[in-house]
Amino acid sequence: MLYLEAVSCWYTRSPVIEAASQLSVEVLHVTYHNPTNGWSVLKVRDLQSLERETAVGVFSTIHPGESYRFFGTWTTHASFGKQFKVARAVELLPHTESGIKRYLASGLYKGMGPKTADRIVDHFGVKALEILNERPDRLTEVPKISLRLAKKIALAWKERQQSADILLFLCEHGIPNQLSQKIAVTYGDRTIKILTQNPYQLIDDFRGVGFLTADKLARALGCAPDSLFRLQAGIRHLLSQGEDRGHCYQLAEQLRAELQPLLGLSNEQIEAQLYPALVELEQRRTVVHCGDAYYRAPLYHAELQVTLCIQRMLATPLASELDTPEALRQKAIHWLGSRRTNPHQVQISQHQSEAILHAACEKIFILTGGPGVGKTTTVRTMIEFFQSLGRHVLLAAPTGRAAQRLSEISPIPAKTVHRLLEWAPGEGNFARNADNPLQADIAIIDESSMLDITLASSLLQALPPTCQLILIGDVDQLPAVGPGNFLSDLIQSRQIPCLQLTEIFRQAAASQIVQVAHTINHGKIPTFDSPETSDCLFLQTQTPQEIIEHLHTWIHRILRERGFDPARDVQVLTPMNRGPLGSLALNQEIQSWLNPKPAQGVSREFQRNGFVLRTGDKVIQMVNNYENGVFNGDIGFVEHAQVENGKLIVSFQNRQVQYDAETMNELTLAYAVSIHKSQGSEFPVVLIPVSMQHYIMLQRNLFYTGLTRGKKLVVFIGEPRALAYAIRNQESRKRQTKLESRVRGMGRSDSYYV
Repeated sequence: MLYLEAVSCWYTRSPVIEAASQLSVEVLHVTYHNPTNGWSVLKVRDLQSLERETAVGVFSTIHPGESYRFFGTWTTHASFGKQFKVARAVELLPHTESGIKRYLASGLYKGMGPKTADRIVDHFGVKALEILNERPDRLTEVPKISLRLAKKIALAWKERQQSADILLFLCEHGIPNQLSQKIAVTYGDRTIKILTQNPYQLIDDFRGVGFLTADKLARALGCAPDSLFRLQAGIRHLLSQGEDRGHCYQLAEQLRAELQPLLGLSNEQIEAQLYPALVELEQRRTVVHCGDAYYRAPLYHAELQVTLCIQRMLATPLASELDTPEALRQKAIHWLGSRRTNPHQVQISQHQSEAILHAACEKIFILTGGPGVGKTTTVRTMIEFFQSLGRHVLLAAPTGRAAQRLSEISPIPAKTVHRLLEWAPGEGNFARNADNPLQADIAIIDESSMLDITLASSLLQALPPTCQLILIGDVDQLPAVGPGNFLSDLIQSRQIPCLQLTEIFRQAAASQIVQVAHTINHGKIPTFDSPETSDCLFLQTQTPQEIIEHLHTWIHRILRERGFDPARDVQVLTPMNRGPLGSLALNQEIQSWLNPKPAQGVSREFQRNGFVLRTGDKVIQMVNNYENGVFNGDIGFVEHAQVENGKLIVSFQNRQVQYDAETMNELTLAYAVSIHKSQGSEFPVVLIPVSMQHYIMLQRNLFYTGLTRGKKLVVFIGEPRALAYAIRNQESRKRQTKLESRVRGMGRSDSYYV
């Protein structure tokens, strides 16, 4: 058999393809091909056994008559039986006259139909492909092939072979098949040149390609370990990793210390190349150097824009000259007075009234406080006051669930911040910005502790300078998943008016969830009441297996008996993703309890990245997808799993989103999620495993956040000493940001801090 790589001379290293199985085939029929994502179902003939098989995988184009060596794994599908799942594919050229005829007549080559293919093979025999490769000018020897047609066929053959060479090059160097297709289409005939010059270019040009993937290719291509390209890619990787931990910047000494183990270089090599690499990144405006800090440019500008927007808003008078701060304060005092005399109105405390007065007359105001202290009532009263003035009020929150809760307490519908800012997929940014601002007199943003610096920057730039901004949030919860510490930094700057509600109201005080939350937040070990009467329990166990057994008992029996739907009402929140009590392992367990594969009949499911998604499964969106309008942390349910089409349909709060083979990577099971991912959400029932196995994550604000996600019942299951350790530990890693110092540098007086 004549393999395509036999005529390829641009690589010198041995192949690095590693797969569980190999299969050399001829494509007989393309059963299904999705042109959008390349997902294909093929009927193929095994070239060794001559048996007919089914293969599935991602191909940009594929035609009957083509031959391939597939690398992948055998799987058994519940509905469609035995299949070969293709991870990588190397095209093969046929070696028999009949095979060559089918290959040339497959439609791959312009000007080549079945009759022309027959004539070429009848004339040259099994040497037909060799003639096309080496002496295409001889095609004119074939009867009825003119010089013009011969040139057309030769050009089509050359272009096809270049594409095949590129795919083989990528495949031989360990690039997955789906990514190889994208790279070949994007770079075209420049692919090999681009990647041999700078393999790290992939990181910029292809979503989902990180440093480790590009570095593996670079090593395979013989890139120098201390090359400037590699150091720059390593620096950017470390900055991105820092952002994953919430930091906006890294210090030079941090970069120096972390580059050595990442790149495997000596101190001398790092010292020799670090400064030139940073200088070039600054010159390319990829990295910004600010004092002792190095930012990725977008984060530096986001932090700077937040400061400038706050400064501009504070310096700009309200839209109406009649509504001076003092005039608004007097209107609020009068309105609150008349409200107190109305027996049909829910009365508010003196502290809540103070919050209304500050919200009425301050350009920017922060209201914070824990559970049960009346933030909801205060916000509703604020909205009523602003409506009495005829003001245009916008309501928003970072997550869909938080926006829904805000809508439930207000006559004005709330949106997610992303929807408020109107993401424009074609533009790749928000439609609302400084040039196209929102139309509003007041913007109220709930769960503001969840705003990362990038989203905060986009929001503030889209608000007109005359707008009043009211930020609501619990600063003692976990900070945003993304980089920055927006709300906390503003409070700590002592330049923005801020009021903290502390009085626990009588109705809330009856809930032990509220009592335990405040006890934990004050660094004290709570006591738990009788399981029969309390809405907050602690079930003592010692081992991870015992915790899992208790989870099974509560999810499978006790909560059902109490009238809860285990899938829709109950959420397991865990400190970590890894380990036997991490979200990954717990999801597998809980899925087997609540949505197992049926013993008989058809199971609608999709296998991906080591886990299975079935119709009915609870799933969570792991990244922002602006085009589909779903965002990091959104929880939904699989409505339909169309395995043969490589698609899922997921329902998020009564709106359906379709996922293809590529975007499906953005989903994972959500029966158990990390406490970090639960921010901004509330659930009727929350179950929290507590174990010393989570030692590295045992922190006060983590468990405070998890506890305050529960509305009707919270159950801790695990070791009392682990909860005690977490409550004592409030040394959560400080995020590296400069927003606090920037805002403090605006020079406002501490008297603005309430």
